[in-house]
Amino acid sequence: QGISIGERIMDFNNNTYMWPVKQQGAPGDNTFRISEPIGIPTFGFLQYNFRKTPVPGSNYYVHKLPDVKTGSMRVGSIRTPIASIPRNRLVFQNLNITGDMSPDIDMGTELFCYGCSLRGSIQLASGFARNFVNCFQHGGQTIRIISGLTRFMAGAYVAFTDSPPPFPVGVQSFLPTNCSTQFDFDVVFQGHSISVVAGNTLIIGTAGIFDSEPGGNGGSNPTGNGIMVSGGSVTCRNLQDKTTPSTSAEPPKPIHHLWGSGQKGHGVGVSSGGRFYYVSNPPTITGLIGSGKDYSLGGSTNTNTWSNLDANGNAKNPDYDALILKTQ
Repeated sequence: QGISIGERIMDFNNNTYMWPVKQQGAPGDNTFRISEPIGIPTFGFLQYNFRKTPVPGSNYYVHKLPDVKTGSMRVGSIRTPIASIPRNRLVFQNLNITGDMSPDIDMGTELFCYGCSLRGSIQLASGFARNFVNCFQHGGQTIRIISGLTRFMAGAYVAFTDSPPPFPVGVQSFLPTNCSTQFDFDVVFQGHSISVVAGNTLIIGTAGIFDSEPGGNGGSNPTGNGIMVSGGSVTCRNLQDKTTPSTSAEPPKPIHHLWGSGQKGHGVGVSSGGRFYYVSNPPTITGLIGSGKDYSLGGSTNTNTWSNLDANGNAKNPDYDALILKTQ
């Protein structure tokens, strides 16, 4: 059976779900970069043991999700008793959503979107916590977040379908403003131009960023770095996926990891006043394959690989007050 980018695939043997993200082989041969194969909870968050490695001989199915077109949504107080704890939750699950995801929700209400195909923009300006769990956003849309906390856990977000828009406008699909964002469970961002400007914080557990283009929030990522830190802060540290095993029999759990390749610029760029922190292990994200452009400080176009960090695991450009710092 032919498979297309953005169709949800189920590994029936492992009860996990994945999304084709980018065609890797010839058209029609069903060779794709895929998102992390992982289960989808019925409520709450992902857990480490939801990850399963596909094996030869598994049965795979392409899901046809029911269509839902979203319009104007206003959500006040919803009391949803879960595990005897009353919470306010707005939940979308296993849907092909053809409108924008832009609910107007009270501060006491959490948004959960589980295993959905998103064909419109994500526009969030109200509520406190919003959670996208193993979802897929199709190309040509934006992620615009104003205030609050938004988590992207597993799944994939594709910036454009065919060719990227030319710079100086470039790709402006990831647009956070005065907010906190979390990436975890190897969520994939394909073809975006991610920039973190003043007033924003991004915390990364595990995430893969590929083929970034010039653009960014307000043109703040002009060279197409995988992540451009422009006055805000990015921290790579353990999130929900990395809790201590409850028993000694459980396998060791991975620590934070920012990875990916194929960026037009560097893997990570830090401009004046920007801060990129990591705990324990440095990222492995790179720029163009073979370019040696893993990170940049103060707009430098020099070749800097992660192996060039100093003995303490840091990199500094005092002329521009741009820092990459190991914090533990």
